[in-house]
Amino acid sequence: MPVRPLVLEGFRTHFLALLEGIAKRLAPMGITATHMTVLALALSVVSGMLLWAKPTDAMSLLAAATLFAASSTMDAIDGTLARLQGEETRFGAFVDSYADRIAEIVLVSGLMLGGYSNLLAGVLFLSTSLLISYARARAEALAVDMAGIGLMERAERLILLIIGMLMWSLDSRSLDIILLAGSLLNIVTVLQRSYHVWRVLGREA
Repeated sequence: MPVRPLVLEGFRTHFLALLEGIAKRLAPMGITATHMTVLALALSVVSGMLLWAKPTDAMSLLAAATLFAASSTMDAIDGTLARLQGEETRFGAFVDSYADRIAEIVLVSGLMLGGYSNLLAGVLFLSTSLLISYARARAEALAVDMAGIGLMERAERLILLIIGMLMWSLDSRSLDIILLAGSLLNIVTVLQRSYHVWRVLGREA
């Protein structure tokens, strides 16, 4: 069963409804899920490169946060577009998953290389984020449904990153604190997913 707070579930429900409304407007314009995936990845790469090219610059960080927020929104829309246009494929889901990982790696790497975050805080957040994704991929390969399992799914991690980036301009230490707190929540999520898999597969023993 899902182990997510009801507040998060309520927010997610409203957000998904909003995305569906946007996707319904885009679909008749000939915009496809592939277009959105490519554009989202491009924007995330640009945001990461901007952080690296303009170290510890408040305006660059704000621009990067804005680009990354736009990228994350486009990435969230592509799956809905694919469903509305009848273009959902397993290969498309595979490519989208890769694009998601690349976007996260590029952004956090940009934060570290640009001096916005401490190396340890950035590496911890990135590595624990990848563990969350791996836990889901491995579990679903074993036919375990992971929908809604864990506090920190990708959307929550991206929101946390954007908040941390915006708060950096107020206090440069705040981003590291948020990344470290996010790492702890990521570890909790990995444990939640591991426990869920153990409950499901433990019945086979």
